[in-house]
Amino acid sequence: MTESKSKMTGCGHKDSLWVLLIVQALLAVFFCFTGEIRVDALGEDTLQCVLFVLVAVMLVVGFPALMAFPGRFGFSALFFSYVLIAVTFQFHLFMQWLRELIEHHIEDSGHDFEFHVGAIQGLEALFAVAVILISFGVVEGRWSFAQYIVAAILETCFYTFSCFLSAFLAPRAIGHDYSVMDFGGSILVHLFGGVFGVCMCMGERKMNKRDQTIKKEDETTDKSGATSYTSDQISAIGSLVLWAFWPAFAAALTDTSLFGYNAVATLAALCASTIVAFPLSGLFRAKEMHLKFDAADLANASLAGGVAVGAMLGIRMPFGVIMLTGMAAGCLSVAGYAFIQPAIQAKIPYLRDACGVMNLHLMPGLLGGLLNIIVIATGISGGLQTAGTDDETDFESKQWLVQLLCLLITIAFAMVTGGLTGVAVSKIDTLEAGEMFHDHVTFETPEEGYNPCEEEEVSEINLEGSVVCDTTV
Repeated sequence: MTESKSKMTGCGHKDSLWVLLIVQALLAVFFCFTGEIRVDALGEDTLQCVLFVLVAVMLVVGFPALMAFPGRFGFSALFFSYVLIAVTFQFHLFMQWLRELIEHHIEDSGHDFEFHVGAIQGLEALFAVAVILISFGVVEGRWSFAQYIVAAILETCFYTFSCFLSAFLAPRAIGHDYSVMDFGGSILVHLFGGVFGVCMCMGERKMNKRDQTIKKEDETTDKSGATSYTSDQISAIGSLVLWAFWPAFAAALTDTSLFGYNAVATLAALCASTIVAFPLSGLFRAKEMHLKFDAADLANASLAGGVAVGAMLGIRMPFGVIMLTGMAAGCLSVAGYAFIQPAIQAKIPYLRDACGVMNLHLMPGLLGGLLNIIVIATGISGGLQTAGTDDETDFESKQWLVQLLCLLITIAFAMVTGGLTGVAVSKIDTLEAGEMFHDHVTFETPEEGYNPCEEEEVSEINLEGSVVCDTTV
């Protein structure tokens, strides 16, 4: 008999639950007594309000469902995502207040500081939510509830500071007339979230796991984290929700008069990556699957075009370049799942990417950022896409330097802060290998329909309420 009882008490140490309650209370009190905060009740753009709702639906429904693929981890994937969204959204509003206060003092405009809460601030907070969910896709199933909460708060702080460095200070280092072109978040959201998550995973595993135990742990979690037919269907539904609402996400923070073009461009890139994903999934998996499609390839690579094209929005260029970007992203994502990720994980034992974040977010985001620089530097682009007219606004010669500086700052900052976050949470309520990817460690699970043991094992409940699996059967 082998017992899968956690050394923790269910959802973790009681202190972690009290911390969550205290954080919520402090945020509520802060927003009650901070006099500089104003609510924009009048003059709010109707389209931005609609986009806020669409992006919220995309993140609250699409992301959790996409990550619910492990067969015994459905409750955790859905409800942990739920609480991470709630914590991050509120905490990022506070971080926006802090960032704007710093920017106000740097610019020294001479006016009194006021922080407005409206659709734009809500959309920026939802972008932060996307970053957190992307990063936690890497460590899904391997961390405790307390580790997720602490790391989410830390990453929200680091993400806000990364945007401050990349989008506020970096352009000013080149010239005051420049700004970062990344409306769809290829660099600031997807690339940062992917790099942060990978480095966070490596930092935590290196601190907690010795080399000789990693192979045994991975063999255990490969079984417990296995998918089922139903869980794969739920994940596919999540992918469809993300696909449908992605144009709203990519165009949410652009000029409202450009929303139509940006939304259509995003959808075209999604279509291109989707079409490419089907034949490549069959061809790349031909030896082991006899030209059958892989559900994980299709659910993720179909979205890669939306990730990569985010940095291309707002730039005037041939529409075919948008489609080629989607095709390249789809190809890169499928290749990542079939070849690149297995090869990297074989070389780096401390890296285990549960959701394939490298393939859906990191590599397509990097691709979009590099193509953005190439298009601007080589003159393929005709300048900025001008709202409502056919005019072209020529780029200054240094715009590509702004993009390159933003890309490098984002990668470097995400690597350092992600690794530090992994180290910081490595001593908080860690899970044993047999507890990973199991709902019963944290949730009360139904007696019917959920079996924490393998199909060939017999399970029973002992007097202490622990789940016991007989591996001798």
